[in-house]
Formats: sequence, C-alpha cells, structure tokens
Amino acid sequence: MTPTTNGSVIPESASALDRLVIRFQDCPDFRVNNHNKAHRLDDIIVMAICAVLGGANSWSAVERFAEGREAWFRTFLTLNNGIPSHDTFQRVFRLLNPEVLTDRFTDWVSEIGGRLSLKQIAVDGKTMCGSADKTGGLKGLHIVHAFATANGMCLARKVASEKSNEITAIPELLSLLDLKGSLVTIDAMGCQKDIAAAIVDGGGDYVLAVKGNQEHLHEDVMAATAPVLGGEVAPAADEYAKTEETSRGRTETRICYVITRLDRIRHQSLWKSLASLGVIITERMVNDQLEMEIRYFISSRVMSAHEFLQAVRDHWLVENQLHWVLDVVFGEDGHQLRKGHGPENFGLIRKLVHALIKSGNPTRGIKGTRELAGWDTDHLEKIISQAMDSSGKSSA
Repeated sequence: MTPTTNGSVIPESASALDRLVIRFQDCPDFRVNNHNKAHRLDDIIVMAICAVLGGANSWSAVERFAEGREAWFRTFLTLNNGIPSHDTFQRVFRLLNPEVLTDRFTDWVSEIGGRLSLKQIAVDGKTMCGSADKTGGLKGLHIVHAFATANGMCLARKVASEKSNEITAIPELLSLLDLKGSLVTIDAMGCQKDIAAAIVDGGGDYVLAVKGNQEHLHEDVMAATAPVLGGEVAPAADEYAKTEETSRGRTETRICYVITRLDRIRHQSLWKSLASLGVIITERMVNDQLEMEIRYFISSRVMSAHEFLQAVRDHWLVENQLHWVLDVVFGEDGHQLRKGHGPENFGLIRKLVHALIKSGNPTRGIKGTRELAGWDTDHLEKIISQAMDSSGKSSA
C-alpha cells in the first residue's frame, strides 16, 4: 500500500490506470443525487486528464477522444451511462470547486518532486488571455506559477485576481512548497520584505529583482554598485562574469557583478538574511543598433558572478518551458472559457498533464509525447505509470 499526501491509499498491485482513478475517487461531488447525475465524477475527471494527455485542447476534443477510446476506458472506469457529452464536461468543470483539483495537483506533483533536486524555483505569473471578455468587462484569469527550472515542471500555482495582486498570491504559493535548500527567483513584483522573509523562513534563499517599486532599495543598490560599474573598485575574480552569444544575427553580451559590501543599504536588516547584491548589464547588437539594459538584484545567498548570472537566466525558463508551451502546445490563450471555474480547472488539467510528461524526461518534447499518447494508449499508460512510480518512491 502506498499512501498519498491527501490520505488516499493506493495498492502496490494496482495498475497505473487504477491508481489514477483512486487518486480522484474521494473528490467531493457537488451534484445533487438525482436522475440528472448520469456520470461518476471520478470518471469525468480521469477521462479529461487522459484526453488532454492524448492531445485534446477543448471539451469537444475531450469528448471525441473519449468516444474513440471508449473500449479502453471501460477497462478501468465505470461508464454506467457511456461517454459524457462535451456540454457535460464543460458544465461539470465550470461548477467544480478548483480547490478539489488544486489539492490533488499539488499533492501529486509534490510526491513526484520529492525525488527531484529542486535547486531553483522560478516564481512568475501568466494571464490566460482567452478567459478575458473585454465587452463584458471580464479580466483574464491571472495565475502565479512555481516552476522547477532544472526539471521544467510546474510545482504549484495560485490564482491572483490580476497581475497587481501577485504580491498577495506569492506568499500563499510559497506556503505550498518545500523550499529547503532551494533558490527562489522572482521578478520585481515579488521584491517585498515579507516575501523575502517567507522564503528564508522556509529554508530557502532568494534572488529578487529590484526596480522602482522599492524606491529606496533601488537607489541604495544603484549607489552600492556604482563604484564597481564606474571602475573605481576592481571586483574579485569570482565577483565578475561575462558571456557573449550570437544567434540569428543578434549578438548579446552579459556582464555580471556581485557585491557583498552592504553598508550603503539603509534598511538592510528589513530584508531578511540579505547577503549580496547583483547587477547585470546586457548589451544587444541588433541590425547595427546597440541596446543596453542594466538590472539590479538582491540575494540572501552569496554566489559567484557566474552562478548569479546563470540563476537569473534560468529564471526565464518558466516563460519558455511552461508559459510558451501552455499557449502554443496546449492552446491555452486561444481557449475562450470564461464561465465559472472552467478556465481555472482546465488550466489545472493542462499543468498536471505537463508535469506528468516532464516527470518522465520525454525525448520527443511535450507536443510529440502528447501526439504519441493520443495514438497509442499503451504509451499514455506508460506516462501515467512513470509518474505514479515516481510519486510512490517519494512517499515510501
């Protein structure tokens, strides 16, 4: 028997598909027990997960996938009344409390993550553009993600009513994670004293981008790094790093300095465990035009300039390996779900499927893996089995 973090007990002898069903059997059902309740809730959820894993990007596609694989689904689901219509899928997920799926998503990914070395966690937000309705005054759903940069996996997510509310969503997101030994990187929106303290209290370290939203801190970091940038003070060997890349006709040079002298930071004690400052100068030559950008950071960890520069660069993997994939491969921005909890719940399924695929170190990429899973149910079951085995090992 393998206990999951939400209390379910999964028999070791059960197949991967049976274990998948067990994970969702205890989901509280909001529906009234009458003749209109034609399909089991766990059947609906599991079919949706398998269909999205097999390439479905809409409820109509989920229905078509389930119809095409009905005989296979009947080997491990009840399906007393056949395959639900796409309207049924849409209605159920529109009304289902997102916390039901959130708890199981976080638990499962946490179990998978137990075997991973979570060296760096990038925290960043994304707006689901398709969930907005300008004519009706409905803003797009904004989700803040915690992303394991080394493993390319979304570890947890939290809804913010809009981008400006990331400040309140980030501490709630961090509370879902085991931060011990991890380096948490966040853009300037998350450069807040309470957030820095929450990371350190959780056993992690932080690298936070500094901009004008922390006016005095921004001024102080600029003043502290000015002597190095101006050539008045020579950095030590490990306090300086430079990289240069040329791609598609564009040359980009990055220079990083790390400063550990903090006497010019007026309120450094308010930034828990503040240990170093970083400044990165980026120069891009595009069509013979020079573009330059200077970015400032604070950190609770003392790193070499090479390590600091790499951490800042790796932070943006969340954009390339998660946000871009959700939009392009899963069609998130084009999926115009706007009613009830539909956008959030479908988004949760996308991220769970993304995590299941990434946990198996796919060699065909997300798109290719989903295509193969759609064509071959043995491969789909293998993906689920790998994720189950990973979580089982971590909780044993």
